[in-house]
Amino acid sequence: MQQNKRDASKLLRTLFVFLPLYLCGIGYCIILLAAANGCEINAADSHPCYFGGADFGELLYPLSMIGFWFAFALMWIPIALLILEWIRRHL
Repeated sequence: MQQNKRDASKLLRTLFVFLPLYLCGIGYCIILLAAANGCEINAADSHPCYFGGADFGELLYPLSMIGFWFAFALMWIPIALLILEWIRRHL
């Protein structure tokens, strides 16, 4: 039973560490996809972006911004977890 708790704890810590990286990767992939299609995505405003005849600019803008800013806000959680883990092991 104790081993299952340790495994779950390791899995949860791993998810917390990699979640911001995953979100940042999603934002980066969205921007790459839009740039490859000739669309412009920046932090100032959404711009028209046509895929298959439909405008996805209003959808891509918040997805890309959430991917970067949400990851930036969450990156402190894994840093804090790593610091706490280091303190737990060395003190």
